[in-house]
Amino acid sequence: MANFIKIKTFTRDAGRQQSRATRIDKRVPAVVYGPKTDNKIFSISIQDSIKYSASRYNNEIFELQSEDKQLNSLKVLCKSTSIHPTKRDPLHMDFYALNMKENITVDLTLIFEGLEELQKNNLEANIAHKSISIECSPADIPESVIIDLSVLSAGSSFTVEQLNLKGIKILTDLSTTLASVAEKKEEIEEVVSEAVSPADTPASADAKTSDEKKEAPSENKASDNKKDGNEQGKKS
Repeated sequence: MANFIKIKTFTRDAGRQQSRATRIDKRVPAVVYGPKTDNKIFSISIQDSIKYSASRYNNEIFELQSEDKQLNSLKVLCKSTSIHPTKRDPLHMDFYALNMKENITVDLTLIFEGLEELQKNNLEANIAHKSISIECSPADIPESVIIDLSVLSAGSSFTVEQLNLKGIKILTDLSTTLASVAEKKEEIEEVVSEAVSPADTPASADAKTSDEKKEAPSENKASDNKKDGNEQGKKS
């Protein structure tokens, strides 16, 4: 990283009330610290704070521009940003002062490619880790590492040991699996049958016959009663 991103800084006073006043002025309170640097407070514009607090700038080296001689031209990394819980605006930023001649430990972002190609071959990737820990000179910090998963087959995986990072010491265990590939599982759709109410169910032939049988004795009984009435009429 030969080119450093320049950030303009502004002086500010310490204290909660002063921090609130700084935010009202559309600036974000910040602090820089390091093993060989005394803690120094300052502020930066809200625009710079929003832009450079994004994850893509995690390992970018910034060069402070300040009227303070101790801050001016200082090379720093953004270590953390406090975000408002609802507005999502930056509230405070912490910067780490670098010694460009000494190695530093950082988390290196991993970018996985070839996912669409895997899907075309009915495969899917399981991403286990999105970053690894490394140690190197500040000037040699990679922005990110791209890993192509399209070359993997079902049942294979990609480990830390397979990374090719020259001049960089990898602190993460080399046997750590970063991603694996497996055959895509087919989704089975469940067919739910609709419940049929008894009223919608047609009467069976057996049920109909049974009803007819129940009605038959009544008809025979009425016929017998008619015959008995005629015989009694003749006798009289």
